[in-house]
Amino acid sequence: MLDCRGKVADRLVLDGPQPTNCAFALEGRKLRVSEIGKGQVEEIDMACDGLPLHLPKFA
Repeated sequence: MLDCRGKVADRLVLDGPQPTNCAFALEGRKLRVSEIGKGQVEEIDMACDGLPLHLPKFA
């Protein structure tokens, strides 16, 4: 994770060696990380919420 200056503030410990993408879950303080080396998605408890999504509205 980066701080407000863009410096490394903390690192997440993952089960696999090759994370490819991450996103906050829609509910709760969970970060989901896709991992190609083991072909899995990891879910990590976070201390903060992600930013709200602006999803398109369908009629």
